[in-house]
Amino acid sequence: MLLWCSFFLFGIVNAQDSDLDKAKVIIQKVKDAYEKQSQYNVNVDYTLYDGYEGSSVLESYAGVMVRNNENFYSKIHHTESLQTEKHYVRINHDEKAVMFGMMKAKDKKMAGLNLEILFQNFDSAIIKEKGSVYKIEMMAPPVSQSPYGKAFLIINKNDYSIKKQTLFFSSKIPVKNPNGGERLTNPRLEVVFTNFSLNNDLYTGKFDISLYVLISKTGNRISPELKNYQFIDTTRQ
Repeated sequence: MLLWCSFFLFGIVNAQDSDLDKAKVIIQKVKDAYEKQSQYNVNVDYTLYDGYEGSSVLESYAGVMVRNNENFYSKIHHTESLQTEKHYVRINHDEKAVMFGMMKAKDKKMAGLNLEILFQNFDSAIIKEKGSVYKIEMMAPPVSQSPYGKAFLIINKNDYSIKKQTLFFSSKIPVKNPNGGERLTNPRLEVVFTNFSLNNDLYTGKFDISLYVLISKTGNRISPELKNYQFIDTTRQ
């Protein structure tokens, strides 16, 4: 469930009290700060909590996001993704499936850290400054295309790196009880960014697409390392 939520209470704020324009400027600076680095990697931990408050954990996954020039690699739990200038690969190791396709212009806009896409449907914000960080609360209107009604961001004021984001789901989703039954809850997703580094030595091999797919004019095929996986080639559809 958490993997496909991927990389966030309805709030009511008077227009004159909203810091929305300033929040958009800060979010753009976050994007610019990451885009100016041609390579980096950062650990990303995802925790889905039961309800808007409390510490009961529904799911928790560790992940990483890596940039190497125009190539982006990420891993969240059992799922790996690679985006190059021309192609993308998605590997689900739990379901033993590989999806391969051509990159489109709209997909390229989603690569990397693009918070402005995530928050494009939010219409109000409150900004607080505490020490070296901005604390931004953003709210969506009661009727919105966003799956989140509210979000919190913690951003470093000095280098505009993102430290944490908390996303509050606006609709109830089903979760399993310990006894195997299901119930509905409004969860929140906390995403924590740590260990930002410009050294990609540990991830150099991850950008070799032949590790996943062997591309050929006569027909693409899955790499020998993944020979037991289902291969979904969308370039042939």
